[in-house]
Amino acid sequence: MTTPFDDLAAMLSDTVNDCFGETFRFEAFKPVDDVDLPTVADATRPTFEAVGIWADQSSSELPHARMGPDRRAHGWTAGHPTVLMADARMPWRPRAGDQITRLADGTVYRISKPPRPDGMGHTTIPLTDRKR
Repeated sequence: MTTPFDDLAAMLSDTVNDCFGETFRFEAFKPVDDVDLPTVADATRPTFEAVGIWADQSSSELPHARMGPDRRAHGWTAGHPTVLMADARMPWRPRAGDQITRLADGTVYRISKPPRPDGMGHTTIPLTDRKR
C-alpha cells in the first residue's frame, strides 16, 4: 500500500515529465576480461526507452580569491550533463559504462560516474559526451 506522499510524488513526477521530459534510449554495456578492449553489449539487460529530465552541462565563473591581488582562485567550474530519471520508469538500474542516446538530437553519451539515487524515487545520471 502506498502512502499519500508516494501518490503525490508520483503525480508531481508525471507532471514534471510532461512539461520538461525528453525520451532517452538506454543500452547496457559490460566490461570484458581484457581491460584494453572496448566494452560489449550486455544481453542480460535489454535496451529500453524512457522519459527523463535533461540538464545540460553547467559552468560558472568565480571571483578571485580574497587573500590578496597575487592569489588567484580557480576561475570557473563546469559540470557534467545529467539526466534525472524516475526509478519506476527504468526496468534495470543504469551503471557507469552504459550508453544513453538523447533522442531529441541523437547525441550518444556514456554514463561517466555511478548514478546517484536521491531517496525520493529518482536517480541523477551523470553523462560524458561520447567521442566518435
